Amino acid sequence: MDMRSQIAPIQSARQCLQAVEIISTDKKKIKELVHIFVTENDDIARPASWVLSKIAENHPALLYPHLHDIISRLQRPVVHDGIKRHVLKILEICSVPEDEEGVVMNLCFDVLSDVKEAVAIKVFAMSVLAELAKKYPDIKQELITILQDTLSLEATPGFKSRANKIIRALTK
Repeated sequence: MDMRSQIAPIQSARQCLQAVEIISTDKKKIKELVHIFVTENDDIARPASWVLSKIAENHPALLYPHLHDIISRLQRPVVHDGIKRHVLKILEICSVPEDEEGVVMNLCFDVLSDVKEAVAIKVFAMSVLAELAKKYPDIKQELITILQDTLSLEATPGFKSRANKIIRALTK
């Protein structure tokens, strides 16, 4: 069974974890999965991004060689929410490649500034930006301001908790 036909039907956490087990730490299979993620339509790319994010949780180093390709998927004009969420989760776990930091910073600030963006996506974006702010302290104040402004709009406890935690860390 080829990788595409293994990934396409994934709709549950159990199926995702089964795919992760099959791919596991096989660099060739990971490369093939990334290729599918980058080149296929959203119906295939979405479950592929889920599997990639689970791989990142357990073996982040295996995705480092593919981060440029993974990030490239976020730069399309329209990106499915599930794909954004999983890619930003990957970037929260893995260090953003230095030559992609500006692109990722802009994408994350765009996500945080978009009132229509899903809360989970915003939470991952703020975490990625908080990590980048350690290296680029000049973005701290912009991030704090956006988070403070957004706190009054976002009612979810998860968003408030993460935003307040990041604001405290950035103001130390």
